[in-house]
Amino acid sequence: MSLIPPVEGQQFAVQTATALGAISGRFGGLLAPLLNILAVYHWTIPTIVFSSLTLVSGALCLLLPETKNKDLPESADEAEVNRDVTCTNKTRCSNSESTKL
Repeated sequence: MSLIPPVEGQQFAVQTATALGAISGRFGGLLAPLLNILAVYHWTIPTIVFSSLTLVSGALCLLLPETKNKDLPESADEAEVNRDVTCTNKTRCSNSESTKL
């Protein structure tokens, strides 16, 4: 099995996603003991809070764009071309030179 080294853009996206996952895990680790203290007032409070966080994150996933049976861009250049094709505001999208890094 051969591994292809990722492009810098892909590497940045992977590192960003990994960092966000780590931050979320740390946040949950900080929140758990505090919610355990709230269980003194009523035993269902920790369950309600963690269940609601799960439902909210699941609902937010419904906002993600559908990618089933669509060709995804392999590079940043392909993504730029796709963005120009799907753009509806011609005055904002016609100046594509200003958006390039």
